[in-house]
Amino acid sequence: MKICPRCKRLHSDTYTECTECGKPLRGIESENEETYLITAEGFEREHIRASLQDAGIPCVPRFRNDMYSSDEVTGKGTSLAEINVPFSAFTKAYDTCVMIGAIDPEKPLTFDMDEAEKMCREIGEKNKDKIKEEMSPSKRTTYKVLGAVLFLLLVAVVVWGTDFITAWIKGLFGG
Repeated sequence: MKICPRCKRLHSDTYTECTECGKPLRGIESENEETYLITAEGFEREHIRASLQDAGIPCVPRFRNDMYSSDEVTGKGTSLAEINVPFSAFTKAYDTCVMIGAIDPEKPLTFDMDEAEKMCREIGEKNKDKIKEEMSPSKRTTYKVLGAVLFLLLVAVVVWGTDFITAWIKGLFGG
């Protein structure tokens, strides 16, 4: 599985250049890498964004220079935008767009969807292991306890400080 570094479109390993912009392709570097999903405008764009967000998928509409219009600046929101999602969520986002009718499942793709799904799972598993290595449960518990103690100390300092300032002000006015 390869990705275009410019337009973020996915391609099978058999491709060497992007079919959209002609740039040389490279391998996918992380599960959070932005990946092109669909181009949409106006109400359809907002419908897709809302559907993806309801499904728990972060998405970013990107406006290319040739797609941007003054309507976007004035708040009408009718500009054409490419909607990108993290690579790890690509298959879920694709399925969501098929469900709402934004993507035609019969339209040919430049990559194998099964290959993309497999790669998403592999990258996700690697990152889960990395997260577990970075912080053990005992270390996580220690940080939680220290955070709670520091919070209580902060509250105590604020209360004592307020009492001290109040007593000082009362002393100034003979109270």
